[in-house]
Amino acid sequence: MNIKGHPLLSQVPLTTSPLYNPPKPVSLPYEYKSLANYKITSNITEENLKSWIKECENLSKDIQEYCKEEIQSYKEWESNTLDKLAPGYEDVLTPTRKGAV
Repeated sequence: MNIKGHPLLSQVPLTTSPLYNPPKPVSLPYEYKSLANYKITSNITEENLKSWIKECENLSKDIQEYCKEEIQSYKEWESNTLDKLAPGYEDVLTPTRKGAV
């Protein structure tokens, strides 16, 4: 394995760009409170869990209804835009006899 580089590359000096700013470490404020070393116990009851589950189910139903409404409105918009014709489209493409002109 050749550790030396190419002779032409060894002649090129390595300089850093003056525009490059390396990241600086984050300094925390003096009034920063560190996390507790012990586990904080919480009083979660079965009623709390049931109410949270009920809230999540209600949110899920609301989101599904919203999605259905949005999909329906999009389909209506799409069908309305596809049904539109440019003004004069039918007149331009209507065949006429040579003698009638």
